[in-house]
Amino acid sequence: MRTNSAQAELTNSPSIPMRDKLPVAGELIPAKPFCGVPTFFRAHCWIASRGGRESYSSAGYHLAIHLGSLKSFDYEDPAQFEARLEYLRALLIAADRKAAIRWFVEEYPACMSLVPRRRRQVFLDGVLSALEKEGRS
Repeated sequence: MRTNSAQAELTNSPSIPMRDKLPVAGELIPAKPFCGVPTFFRAHCWIASRGGRESYSSAGYHLAIHLGSLKSFDYEDPAQFEARLEYLRALLIAADRKAAIRWFVEEYPACMSLVPRRRRQVFLDGVLSALEKEGRS
C-alpha cells in the first residue's frame, strides 16, 4: 500500500507541521466550501460506482491533483486557502485519516456526497497517491 511510503516521503518536508504541532480548530481558518462538482470528478465517481477495475481511489487522486484550482471564491486571500491545503497535508502526514476525510467533507461537500461513506478510505488512498507523486516531482 502506498500510504506508508507517501507518509514517509512527506514527513521529511520542513514546511509541514507534525501531529503534535497541528493547529487546534480555533486557530484554523474556517472552511469556505467549494460547492460545485467538476465534470472529471463526477465521471470518476460514476465509473467507480459501476464496479470493476476503477475505484474511488482514482476519483481521490484526480481531485487531489486539481485542488489548487478548485477553491471557493469566498477566500478573499489566496493565503487562506493555501493554509487550508497545508493543514490537509499535515493531517495526511500524521495519518489522521478521519480528520482528512472531514476536511474534504467541509471543503468539498458536493464532491464528497458522490463518494459513499464505505468508500472514503479508498478515496483517501488516491489522495495519498497524488501527494506521493507530488513529493517526487
